[in-house]
Amino acid sequence: MNFEEYKNQKNPVRQYGVEIFEKDCNQVCVTGIPKTRIIVLKICERYFTYLLTEGDNRLMVMDEQGNPKKSSCFVWRGAPS
Repeated sequence: MNFEEYKNQKNPVRQYGVEIFEKDCNQVCVTGIPKTRIIVLKICERYFTYLLTEGDNRLMVMDEQGNPKKSSCFVWRGAPS
């Protein structure tokens, strides 16, 4: 499932493997932590922030301090080829 399909569900279901491409993001930021990026997605008029670590394509939910807490349903696919 891609991000547009996920957002357009009538009854949203959290299903692992929702593909996120750079074009889907409101913001992609390089952090001060080596090999990590912050990914911001807009879903239903709300903004959600996830952590992406190099070598792992899972977008991670973060705690209040910015530490990875758990895997989200999103997987990073980067720039489309």
